[in-house]
Amino acid sequence: MTRNRLLIVNADDYGLSVRTSHTIVELHEVGVVTSTSALVLAPGFAPTARLIAGHPTLGVGVHLCLVGPDPAVLSAREIPTLVGRGGRLAPSWHWLLPRLLAGRVDPADVERELAAQVEVALAHGLRPTHLDSHQHLHLWPGISTATVNVARRFAIPAVRCPESRSWKTERPPVSVMSALLRRELAAAGLATTERFAGLDESGRAVAHLFDRVMGRVPSNVASFEFGVHPSVDGDPERARYRWRHRGTDEAVGLGRCGLRARLETAGWRLGTFADLAAWVGNPAPGPTATNPPTTSGSTDLVRPDAAVPGARA
Repeated sequence: MTRNRLLIVNADDYGLSVRTSHTIVELHEVGVVTSTSALVLAPGFAPTARLIAGHPTLGVGVHLCLVGPDPAVLSAREIPTLVGRGGRLAPSWHWLLPRLLAGRVDPADVERELAAQVEVALAHGLRPTHLDSHQHLHLWPGISTATVNVARRFAIPAVRCPESRSWKTERPPVSVMSALLRRELAAAGLATTERFAGLDESGRAVAHLFDRVMGRVPSNVASFEFGVHPSVDGDPERARYRWRHRGTDEAVGLGRCGLRARLETAGWRLGTFADLAAWVGNPAPGPTATNPPTTSGSTDLVRPDAAVPGARA
């Protein structure tokens, strides 16, 4: 079968803890993880940033973060509308978005902090292949524009476009914001995959669910990202995060023997956002000794007749 469909399996939260970083690297070596996103605010990032140097085929982006228990890069004086008393970020999107919608968050503060996080990644020798965000906050208007501006400023060629097929009452209208973000990315000449999974499945992309989602991807979809959150049980550094993720189960599923071969037999070519950007005519920054693009090289990718959303017009 011709390998003309690109699959990016991106593990979020590199640096969340030291053990999380090691788990992601191991799943790149033996499993199907082709890409990761670095959470530079988290305490496990700096101690494990050098691990990436030994894995040049692992695509690495920046997991932009505006909420959570870890301190921002910039001081409260530099981003006063993003932090509360004590200079802490909002605990979660439930706290931040009402302030954003009320006009109490300065978009300039958002862009300054996001740019500072990219600069941290660069200072550790990374050349980001893409941007995404913690709790998918870059879906929201205002934050999306800041994300696009940062991507263009640092010549980062791709941005995740999350999607949801859920209409739970407590979930914002993700499909509407996703369509707006996709339009904004296209106008800026930034690449994104045609389809995405991992929001509805967040923290529970275990073996059977991963297989079910991949089995339902329409045959005409030429590029697909699956966002995952692998981790290990008993990690003391994760205790401060009150998430109900089944990270260990995800890790087991992603490391299954024969999974890569089955995906390739189904017509998928595993790769990175650098592959995607080159495919749609928006090449990534030049290779470095730290993480030169790409995982697979784009020579096996056959560009379909229909343009991939996110390509330059």
